[in-house]
Amino acid sequence: MIVFWILGGIFIIVGFIMGVRKFIKTYQYRGKAEGVILDYESSTGTGKQSIRVRYQYVISGVKYVAKSEWLNNGSFYPGKKCEVRYNTGNLKNHI
Repeated sequence: MIVFWILGGIFIIVGFIMGVRKFIKTYQYRGKAEGVILDYESSTGTGKQSIRVRYQYVISGVKYVAKSEWLNNGSFYPGKKCEVRYNTGNLKNHI
């Protein structure tokens, strides 16, 4: 019985830590801009195919180009508009 309490406590602690990390990331990445997808690349493998897109956005007249993390869902094609969230304190880091 005590094992279940310990495992439950571990899950609660891990969930809390993950929630705090997400909250901090959301707080830091408050800036929003409209971007456009430039191109994409597919992962190789036998399972579910993942896609990583390269996109461009403009903030105060300065163009930025970035790559997303690996994504498993969505429809991506060059020229499609997307919402970009970026760190207002450090424009080199963005989602």
